[in-house]
Amino acid sequence: MLFKSSSSDIRSISSLTPLPNRPFLTVSDGGKLTCNFDDEMEYCSWHNAENTDMKFWKGKLDSESRFDPSRFNSGSSLSFSPDNNFLLAGGEPMVASQTAAIEMEIPCQYGDADVKLDFWTNNLNVDVRYCIAKSGSDFHDCHLLQRVSNPLNFSVPTTADGLKVRIEVLNIDPDSIALVDNLHYNGQICELIDEVVENSLVPIGDTTSSTPPLITGNPPLPTDPTVQKFFEEDSNGIEESETPSSIGIQAVTSTAVSTAVSSQVNVKELSFCSALTCSFNDGDSCFYGLSGVGSTEAWSLSDRLIGNRHTGIQRVNLDDQSKVGFAYVGNDTVSQEQKIFVAESPKFSLIQDTLLLFDIYIRSVSPTLRVCIDLFDNCPYKSPMVRKDKFWRGRQKVALKEGSRKLKMFNQSPYESHVDIAVSAASANLRNMSNEQLMALLDDEALLESIIVNLPQVRSIPTDKESALAANKSLAEWNLAQKPRIDAAKSQTINLYEQVKRLQGEVTVLKNQLDSISSSKSLDTTSSLMQVAAQEADEDAESLFTQFENGDVTIDIFLKHFKEKKTVAHLRKIKSDRLTALLREQTYSYAQPTVPPPMPQPGYPTGNHMPGLGKIPFGSGYTGYPNVSQPSAGRHPFF
Repeated sequence: MLFKSSSSDIRSISSLTPLPNRPFLTVSDGGKLTCNFDDEMEYCSWHNAENTDMKFWKGKLDSESRFDPSRFNSGSSLSFSPDNNFLLAGGEPMVASQTAAIEMEIPCQYGDADVKLDFWTNNLNVDVRYCIAKSGSDFHDCHLLQRVSNPLNFSVPTTADGLKVRIEVLNIDPDSIALVDNLHYNGQICELIDEVVENSLVPIGDTTSSTPPLITGNPPLPTDPTVQKFFEEDSNGIEESETPSSIGIQAVTSTAVSTAVSSQVNVKELSFCSALTCSFNDGDSCFYGLSGVGSTEAWSLSDRLIGNRHTGIQRVNLDDQSKVGFAYVGNDTVSQEQKIFVAESPKFSLIQDTLLLFDIYIRSVSPTLRVCIDLFDNCPYKSPMVRKDKFWRGRQKVALKEGSRKLKMFNQSPYESHVDIAVSAASANLRNMSNEQLMALLDDEALLESIIVNLPQVRSIPTDKESALAANKSLAEWNLAQKPRIDAAKSQTINLYEQVKRLQGEVTVLKNQLDSISSSKSLDTTSSLMQVAAQEADEDAESLFTQFENGDVTIDIFLKHFKEKKTVAHLRKIKSDRLTALLREQTYSYAQPTVPPPMPQPGYPTGNHMPGLGKIPFGSGYTGYPNVSQPSAGRHPFF
């Protein structure tokens, strides 16, 4: 019988820490809206709502607890599988049902955004809903989320004035518990730098700088010293770091903020090194927005093998922990030719010519990487052609001129995707036109056509097509050139396989023979056979002696063969006795640790003396030798 886990059971096996009532770091200060709650330095901008009695806690299952996920079942198709930390509300005594909520504030957002989360509860009466309101207003627009399967999701509309977003869990009673994890925000936050004050001089210590400032907004609480040090970090230390493999992230990291100017702002400098330097380690894209303007899909981050074990993306150096992360686009199984991936940096002010260095992994002809400065029609870098012997291309260089303001990196896909990229580039150009220029453009088709024709994406199509054809031809020729070598290796493999099969058959036959002999010839059997052989050899010598005694053989033949036969008989007897002694030692080694040495064997007779037997007539008392001192009737005259 299956019993449900009570709310107190889950709470009792979890380690809980309070979730703050105000953001640890606001979006304006670089706080993140995509949160897994696993890293203490995550700088998550989601926080407890201040006007609710029940609060969320950051929880983690104890390592020694034996939690059975199958017992946590609300009757729906939701599965409970939180990894590491999660948010927990409920499971505590209360008089009436209560509500717990988390919220965050978006100062400015381009286009609609998607918010996803994983939600679990042990009570079907518990509801979850989201609410959206303008900054400074109360929440009135709320909608229930259908708890069909994780992740739950909802949309946040575009805003230029700021929005508040709240996630509420309703009807939590003493027997209920709610868990939230994997909050994911996929949207485009407005720029980090205020256009109005970007050319102002900002005092920094005893000097002044013409670098555009970063408008961070005044946080509700004093900024944490660690975070303050992060933003004021000396750029010289960052500039010397080397950037590993480039571009993108799956979960958009929301570090950009509103451009609205107010009298209550903190102005801090964002150096170009801080804006551009990133190792992409620990799933962090630094200040890069990885679903930039014009993109249809976000880039992805990884620190491990991606794709096929032999042809997929692998780390530059497995022993170098400073280069474990990289950003990537593409998929081994699903075509992404129609998707556009744009990664862009925050705005910065470059006060001198600078060289940007990065590594790139190229395994296929398409897509290619383009790096643009400020606009899509200024793209000085295009990734090199694919090579058959080298995939990681280190220290790629892009020259950034003084006065550069923004860096854009996007994938250049096949012909069909160029249309979408060109539209994005044209839209960027149109945004810089005045109303009069736009009205004139509507009446002048030739001018509109010239704008389209002069787009770099349109101009480069023939050249890119020829380059792709040349690359494909080169790879095809190389593949065809490998055919004789592959055929020879294949033939050699077949021959070796046939030899292996033949040798395997021979080994099998020999093994069967060895097994049959081994099974029929034990040590005891061998010892008995050796004793029989020794006895047969001795009897054979005696038979020769009998023939000599009867006068059937001459003395020369007797002396020649008798010695040989007796030698064989003695050798067999010695071996038989030695094997018998070894078997006796093996059998009684535990019962009798010390085995007395075997009795000395009589040696060969010399003269009329038998060793160990004293002076005896030769042949008497030992059947192996003839008694030549007592001739009998009918013997050879020699005796």
